Amino acid sequence: MFPRKRFGSAPGRPLSHGFDAARSRRETIRRRNLTQVYLLHAHDDWVSQKATWVVEQGKPMSNAEFANHLLTDHAHRCSPRYMSSVHTQTESDDSTQVSQPSEAPLLDIALTSTPIKGQGGRPSLPSTSFCYEDLQPLDQELEEVEASGNIDIIQAGKHNKLKISTVEEDIFQLEEKSENGSDTDSDDETAAADERQLTPIAGVKAIVWVDQILKLLRDINGTVCKHSFCIGELQYTTKFCGSALVVKWKCGEKYHPSGTWCSQPKLRGMYAGNLQLAAGIVVSGNSFTKTGQLFKSMNLKCISKDTFFRVQKLYVAPAVEEMWEKMQETLFSSLRDKEVVVSGDARNDSPGHSAQYCTYTMMEESSGKVLHMEIVDVREAAGKSPNMEKIGFTRSMDFLMERINVEEVVTDGHLQIAALMRNCSKYEGIIHQNDVWHGSKSLTKMLTKAAKAKENKAILEWMPAIRKHFWFSSSSCDGDEKKLKASLLGILHHVVNEHEWALGAYGFPGKCAHEEIDEGEHDKAWLTKGSAAHKTLGRLLTGKRFMKKLSYYRNFRHTGNLESFHNHLLMYAPKRHSYGFVGFATRSKLAAIDSNYHADREQVVTKDGHLRYRRKYSKRTRNFHAEPLREAKSYGYIADLMRSIAAKRLVTPGHLSQHVSLAQDDPRRIHPRMSMLPRSSLDELVKEHLSRFSPQQQISEQPPE
Repeated sequence: MFPRKRFGSAPGRPLSHGFDAARSRRETIRRRNLTQVYLLHAHDDWVSQKATWVVEQGKPMSNAEFANHLLTDHAHRCSPRYMSSVHTQTESDDSTQVSQPSEAPLLDIALTSTPIKGQGGRPSLPSTSFCYEDLQPLDQELEEVEASGNIDIIQAGKHNKLKISTVEEDIFQLEEKSENGSDTDSDDETAAADERQLTPIAGVKAIVWVDQILKLLRDINGTVCKHSFCIGELQYTTKFCGSALVVKWKCGEKYHPSGTWCSQPKLRGMYAGNLQLAAGIVVSGNSFTKTGQLFKSMNLKCISKDTFFRVQKLYVAPAVEEMWEKMQETLFSSLRDKEVVVSGDARNDSPGHSAQYCTYTMMEESSGKVLHMEIVDVREAAGKSPNMEKIGFTRSMDFLMERINVEEVVTDGHLQIAALMRNCSKYEGIIHQNDVWHGSKSLTKMLTKAAKAKENKAILEWMPAIRKHFWFSSSSCDGDEKKLKASLLGILHHVVNEHEWALGAYGFPGKCAHEEIDEGEHDKAWLTKGSAAHKTLGRLLTGKRFMKKLSYYRNFRHTGNLESFHNHLLMYAPKRHSYGFVGFATRSKLAAIDSNYHADREQVVTKDGHLRYRRKYSKRTRNFHAEPLREAKSYGYIADLMRSIAAKRLVTPGHLSQHVSLAQDDPRRIHPRMSMLPRSSLDELVKEHLSRFSPQQQISEQPPE
């Protein structure tokens, strides 16, 4: 062993290599530099292997702890006992012989920059004995090896050499690079490491009872300490970290063996179950309030509200945004060289004129897939919610016109949008059409209002037929506005039992398009020609404003798919719940991803090859109608989305509680509050609230005795 003090007059800490201070210091620096070179070369594999080890252990580990683990493991594998076992096993397998070292190798000294701590917390000195004579040839050989570039580790006393390259490959699992020095497999190795880290995301989960877990751990580890000559009882303690269960067991002695078990693996320090729970609430369209109430009713442990919103902001929203942008780019690339017909409509997050968000959606007419969505906050419209639809339409059109060739746009009968399309020069050449369903709805409202008069009640009976005739006229006019008007005005002759007349409107034949009517099957009373009801109907259908609007229905465009999407949006963002801007935008994009992913579902076919239908009741018509039965939704995108969210956790720097600056389009940059009014003090509001129940008023309202 080394002496505990220097030779000479100057006392100090003992030398590590021999008795000469300069030689010992030079040797220490050389070996420390070698260690730094090895770790720098293996940095990428170090990070990958550490992440894998953290996932397997289920607990965080610092760089120093991981280095201590590697060095301890390698020292064990290079020990004489371990080498002897390897030598014996190799001889039995008739493979390459490995000489068993007679003394402890110097690998612990050559690769260890800090002493390995023992159980007592003090550094454990190497057990190798050194001689001053052995250091002279050692210096010479190390200098020769460094000059040649082939670094070897030399055992003291006997000069048996072991290449450092094999040590690095053994510790860091490195693969040899190509001769030209290119690292062609680095991307594959990184992808494989990421794949290993994301493995817990796809694992199957189950609900378990804590008592059953404790019973299992007691059966495995027992109830008595396993340390020699210790009969202490193991104490099992449980701790919940969100939805994760952590169980620890140990006896009363400080340095006796203890253990820890966790129910969930970790992703960069965060329990995977907590991350998936927060992400699953958003992806499935649920709310944290209802999910938390479900967990409470079952006495299940759940994450906190702050954790949910932080996960949504840091990981879920960016992952959903990336998936939505990729889906958009795929749609735009398929429509790049086509003339596209888009339909647009707005949906407010609450009924009435007090909405906070307006979602304006643009959909491709033929495929029924959502192309773009704009979320408009009421603060962007100066606090006036009726103006949000125009802002959303303008943004959506500008976005689409930069990427695809918009030939025609279909909207509802919004007057501001109609004026914008008619007067704005940048929309010249784009055909503007209205939804035929909104047109028939407007016609029905006009007729209902006129039929309230006593002399016009006969119109009520003919309203469904007039509405159907409007649909027929729009679908059969072949884009000809005059033909549409002539066909629609023919209803004025049909309601008075005239099915052929001398002169048709706009030069078209004066004849109904239906077959001969059987009087026995006709169930409505004919109107009297020239009666008040007939004149009123003629005045409404030939009105200047109504006839001018008919040009918007000549192409027979129907936005039923868009209306269905807005109804589907309620699954992700119900109107009875309020959301922040990030949460509402994320849920809207999730609804669009869901709709586009399942837009091409085929109709179900029976075993005989017949298409299947189902009955559906209409509250409006109070009748049943047949509806095609589509294949069930698969939600195949959710697995990729959950993996993307977990990957965001791995690559996003910083802690979960870090501050995230507002996005450029966040309406809170305009004003922090939706009301855009100065906030009154709470004391004034409480005083105003209590003033309604003043003592004088309470005394005056008391009943007499």
